[in-house]
Amino acid sequence: MIGNNKSGKWNVEHGTHRGFTLMEMLVALSLFSVVVAITTNIFFSFQQASRKTENLEVVTAGARLIMERIVREAREGTIDYAWYADHQPVLNLAETQNALAILNREGKQILFDFDNTARVLQLKVGTATEDITSAKLAIRDLGFKISPANDPFVFDTDAGRYAENAQPRVTVLLSVDNNLPVDH
Repeated sequence: MIGNNKSGKWNVEHGTHRGFTLMEMLVALSLFSVVVAITTNIFFSFQQASRKTENLEVVTAGARLIMERIVREAREGTIDYAWYADHQPVLNLAETQNALAILNREGKQILFDFDNTARVLQLKVGTATEDITSAKLAIRDLGFKISPANDPFVFDTDAGRYAENAQPRVTVLLSVDNNLPVDH
């Protein structure tokens, strides 16, 4: 211990330390700063990964909802081949379509129509139109591949058979992205 005795002279006692030296304090402070910096970096990395996971869950849930709606209507109805003949100058169902026209059990037309400008999928039943895309979801691309190209339920009386010998099938090509702001 370093101290001042009554005579005004400084004396040093060896072996009785009651505090930390400046060097020990600097080393401890440096180690503490490194630990805090590493911990902060890990925390922010975890927070960013968590945000990405939440965004992925939003996209996955939105895409699943769209697909479930399309699948339900397609299973319960039939493809409206007449709609494609009326709305396309050259009927070529071998190409990817932007809309899926279905007739439900009651014979009402259900139309899934992709609005390429607004990046949303619209469901049109009669005169009613509904956006079935969540505000948190942006559709990058949507297409429907319909096969067979001819209505398999039309009987060709000249040939004595149906136009196609295959069940109608729709393949949905869906590419989605989140519509959420990006945090940096």
